[in-house]
Amino acid sequence: MTTAAQFLAACRAEIGYNETPVNLTKYAAMAHHPNGNAWCETFMVAMARKTGLHLPYYGAYTPAMAQAFKSAGHYGKTPRVGAHLFVYHPELGRIAHTGVVEALHSDGTITTIEGNSNASGSRTGGAVCRVHRSLYNLTFGYPAYTLAAPTTHPNPYPVPVLSTARPYLAYGVKMTASEVKYVQWACGVTQTGTWTVSLTSTVKTFQTHHGLSDDGKVGPKTLTVMKSIRR
Repeated sequence: MTTAAQFLAACRAEIGYNETPVNLTKYAAMAHHPNGNAWCETFMVAMARKTGLHLPYYGAYTPAMAQAFKSAGHYGKTPRVGAHLFVYHPELGRIAHTGVVEALHSDGTITTIEGNSNASGSRTGGAVCRVHRSLYNLTFGYPAYTLAAPTTHPNPYPVPVLSTARPYLAYGVKMTASEVKYVQWACGVTQTGTWTVSLTSTVKTFQTHHGLSDDGKVGPKTLTVMKSIRR
């Protein structure tokens, strides 16, 4: 049986993928869908087929997926890690975008992974990316692995300690491999224990998603948000 962790790992591995050209992706073949159409649901179905996750519907039309979860009795307004999220667009009068819940935060917001989106959560963004969302206009479908509320875990690495001598963690600042891994885990990237220029960019993206100043430095405010991450 597919776990939420397995499904999310497959989705994370796709972050950064871009359509080329518009609406043409590798996911259409994986999902057994026609290529060239809006592909947020196609991405989700492709990842389900890749990991063996059962869905109540395997088509490309997001409102139909939402209805299938609803008809199965696996639908609601409570976010869960691994849940299929549905975004209602008032201007269209219907659900028109989807993705998967990656993390829950103590302030009631969530981090998602979405196909055909961007950092702002567009439904036509053209990439697979992380999005930070409030729960406004969201509903959720619960695949088999999330029928019961999943156990979520805090960061497994010790929380870095900041001080007046070291007020933040950043590229070029002396720190332990464990402290770097703490930052990498919070950002959802591989924990190598080495702070690279690429990690600075990842931290900036994390900060942008959470409404922080995107300076690439893990100071008190960024560290506070990182402490709230559960996976």
